[in-house]
Amino acid sequence: MDRINKQIDRVFYLDFLRVAAIFVVIVLHTAESKITIVEPHSFEWMVFNLYDGFVRWAVPVLVMISGVLFLDEKKKISLSTLHSKYIRRIVIAFSFWSSAYAFVNLAYGYEGMFSFFADFVKGHYHLWFLFMIVGLYLGTPIFRQITRSKAYTKYFLSLSILFTFIVPTILSAARVGDNLALGGMHYSLEDFGQEVVGNVKFYFTLVYVAYFIGGYYLSKLDISPKAEICIYIGGIIGYLITVSTASIATSYLGYHYDFYGNNQICVMLESIAVFTFAKCRVSRWLKNDKAHRFLVAMSKYSFGIYLIHAMILEGFTRHIFDTTAFNPIISVPTIVIIVFVVSTIASATANRIPLVKKYIV
Repeated sequence: MDRINKQIDRVFYLDFLRVAAIFVVIVLHTAESKITIVEPHSFEWMVFNLYDGFVRWAVPVLVMISGVLFLDEKKKISLSTLHSKYIRRIVIAFSFWSSAYAFVNLAYGYEGMFSFFADFVKGHYHLWFLFMIVGLYLGTPIFRQITRSKAYTKYFLSLSILFTFIVPTILSAARVGDNLALGGMHYSLEDFGQEVVGNVKFYFTLVYVAYFIGGYYLSKLDISPKAEICIYIGGIIGYLITVSTASIATSYLGYHYDFYGNNQICVMLESIAVFTFAKCRVSRWLKNDKAHRFLVAMSKYSFGIYLIHAMILEGFTRHIFDTTAFNPIISVPTIVIIVFVVSTIASATANRIPLVKKYIV
């Protein structure tokens, strides 16, 4: 989702991953739109859960792609370039699209004028990604110092696995235990865990920094066939645990509860498996020049697709039909394909306008 991909020695599996991740972001937003509204553990809920749990790797993989590109030691990215080119572009894009979504809310009467400014500042629900990616860009000069050393990179990722994934997953499980506890608890397991973790005051290995550096590390890692198989098995197990724990927790609690967070161990395993599959398998299949040109074009449109798809998705489900209109096994992919195609056409059209292409999409 950045313009560094103008490199001469293009890594085509990254283009594949970017396009695939943008597509499944639409799957994610479509599947999750009604999951908290339908009856817990109904047929519709179970289908949404299966779809939603399967595509949770989307954002982590997008961050991993950015990590590969921005942390490459062969690329010289000065502080001035980082701010004047990459961060400025994200800020301008956010300003435009946040305004657009705020105006839509105003036009539909969802918000009054008083809330318009708040909507603009906070951004639409999917624009949080831009805040996060700017944070990673700001930290890139520091992260590049870490990745210069393989030992420091491995040390950082080890800390990340503990503080970014293992601890939050345990605390999520503790929250379920608290909710199931009989008689109420004045001092819950989650409160206890949060207090202990809070006392450590260790926040450096935040969720997306781990994916940012982890993506770069995986791109340079020589993965053996046995390790590759183990990674795929881990990804499959991660998916099964993700959907099954959501099902079990929701069944016991009586309301939707999931382990979909990007800081959950199973989501991490899914993300690593998808990235590894693209690097080790898809890269071998991308031998055709036509496939390369198609991926490059779609990759170029991906940022615009991400920015505009929510508006198209909401407009479509508001005026035509949503995922509960008929069997969700069919309704979800139908809506996804329509939204993806329309978003691609819109982004491709916008990319033909020089200033819009440079700053907005």
